[in-house]
Amino acid sequence: MVVCIFRNDEAGYLEWCQKHPDGFVVNTRQVRDANYLVLHKASCLRINNDRQPGGFTERSYSKICSTSDSELRAEVAMPFSNVCSRVEDDRR
Repeated sequence: MVVCIFRNDEAGYLEWCQKHPDGFVVNTRQVRDANYLVLHKASCLRINNDRQPGGFTERSYSKICSTSDSELRAEVAMPFSNVCSRVEDDRR
C-alpha cells in the first residue's frame, strides 16, 4: 500500500478519493501541524466535494491519503488531533 501526499493538486486529490472511496485521508495544514491532523474517510463530504474549489490542497491545506489507516498513522508518526465520525461509524 502507498501513502500519497497532495499539495496544490486538487484534481489529483479528488481523483484519488474517487478511486478509493473506502480509503482514508488525513486533513492537515500545508506544513504539518500536530494540532491539526484529522482522519477522514475518502468519501466524507467534508473533505471531498466540488463545492470548495481550491479548498482541499491549495491555500493552507494538504491531504495525506492511503487505503490503510495504519499506514497513515505510521506516516504521520503522531496522534490524530481528531477522527471524523464516518471513520468511527465504520469501526463499530
